[in-house]
Amino acid sequence: MKKFFNEFKTFISRGNVMDMAIGVIIGVMAPLGDLVESILKRVCGVKDSGNIIPGHGGVLDRFDSLLFAAPAMYVYLMLVI
Repeated sequence: MKKFFNEFKTFISRGNVMDMAIGVIIGVMAPLGDLVESILKRVCGVKDSGNIIPGHGGVLDRFDSLLFAAPAMYVYLMLVI
């Protein structure tokens, strides 16, 4: 058991914790951006956000996950680094 805790302590170094935090931030914020964009489309009564990419809901649907994930990552990196 002691060996497990020593290995766990080594694994939870500063770099690994930062990597896990980045994964959690992106994992939470990307779907949130998608949901907010979908809510905005429903409120406006629009099915697709454009017709540049037919059948895909428009260009905004391709990048809606970045609406919240990119700014959240920027803020996190500015606070940590």
